[in-house]
Amino acid sequence: MEIMIDLETLATSSNAVVLSIGAVAFDIPKNKIVDQFYCRISVEMQVKLGRDKDVNTINWWTKQSTEARNVFKEEEEHPLLGLKRFSAFCKKHTPIYVWGNGSSFDISIMETIFKDFGLREPWAYNRVMDLRTFKRFVSKDLEVLKKGTYHNALDDAINQAELVLKAFNQT
Repeated sequence: MEIMIDLETLATSSNAVVLSIGAVAFDIPKNKIVDQFYCRISVEMQVKLGRDKDVNTINWWTKQSTEARNVFKEEEEHPLLGLKRFSAFCKKHTPIYVWGNGSSFDISIMETIFKDFGLREPWAYNRVMDLRTFKRFVSKDLEVLKKGTYHNALDDAINQAELVLKAFNQT
C-alpha cells in the first residue's frame, strides 16, 4: 500500500513546526484512494521543543487564500496524540511505501517530529518515495485537475496521490 503525506508547516527546514498532516492511502493496482487522514497539531508544544518557525514562511502564509489560512483557526490537538493517530493510520495499511513531495521535505520533517516526541516513524527507511523525482522522470508533464484548497494538507495529498495513480494507470 502507498501512503501520500503532505504537511503544512511554519518553516522549510527538517525541524519545521508542523501545522497539519494530511495523508491518503492509495492502491496503485486498484487505481484508487482507499483511506484518508488529517490532523491539526499544536504549534505551541512544538515551539517549546525548539522546532523552527521562519519569517519567510509565515509571510508566505499571509499571501495564501482565506481557505488555506483557515488551518490557523482549526482546533489543535497535542502533537503526540496526532502522531500516534497517524502511526495507527499507517499501520492499518502495512506494509507501506510513504511518499512526500520532495526528498527533503515532508518525510524528513515527519521523521524529526516523530523523534522529538519520542516515537519511531511507522515506515522503513528504504520504503520512502519522492514525488518530485517521480514527476520529473515518470509522469513528466502529466497533470490532474486539482480539487479542493491549495495548501490544505489533505487536499494536496489527495491531488498528489491522484497524479501517481494517473501516471501508473494510463491506458
